[in-house]
Amino acid sequence: MALRGLSESDVEDVVAHPYRTARSRLTGDPIYFGRVGGDEIAVVVAAGSVPPRVVTVWSSRGDGT
Repeated sequence: MALRGLSESDVEDVVAHPYRTARSRLTGDPIYFGRVGGDEIAVVVAAGSVPPRVVTVWSSRGDGT
């Protein structure tokens, strides 16, 4: 998250209010899509984890931030 300039609250907001969801074809983990600062953000959460445990996050920016 820090590498992408995202705060914990940004990620929590995407998981709580996604505009789209999907599942990983490899692991079945849920993927939540949202927007933060005009960029599309994808948050992968470990399937079945309570509370949700973030596996990875990426942004549409594609520049590593």
